[in-house]
Amino acid sequence: MFSSVLNVLEIIREDRMNSEQKMKVVVLRGIMESFNFVFMLHCLRRILTVTNEFSQALQRKDQDIKNAMSLLKTSNERFKMMRENDWESLLEEVSSFYIKHDIDILNMYDEYKLHGHSRRKSQGITNLHHFCYELFNNIIDMQLTELDDRFTETST
Repeated sequence: MFSSVLNVLEIIREDRMNSEQKMKVVVLRGIMESFNFVFMLHCLRRILTVTNEFSQALQRKDQDIKNAMSLLKTSNERFKMMRENDWESLLEEVSSFYIKHDIDILNMYDEYKLHGHSRRKSQGITNLHHFCYELFNNIIDMQLTELDDRFTETST
């Protein structure tokens, strides 16, 4: 639906709107076409797929505690496998999305530029480092931590 949303934004921009409203549409389109936005959509879709499956299983009325703990273990393993193995496929998925929508792809080896900060305060990290380690791995680690904190195994 990405193209449809962009088309609607273009129609809104072309309508007889005041300049402030037109500027909001231009800014929104810029955000939607940014690598960060598209990357986060694809990344979170993968992560939420795992959490949704676990959540749906826990909500079943016939769920027993032993099976729920097994599902928790499976979810943890899936997140760990995702962290170890899914970076390349995620990057390929995002790149394919950009090609499909004729948007310039971000060079992963360029220096990451934090918007709103001067170049003098550059962090000296690459786009690859930022998106892989500071976002992708970090989000997965937060999910693993959350599952561990919420569902601690206790021995009786």
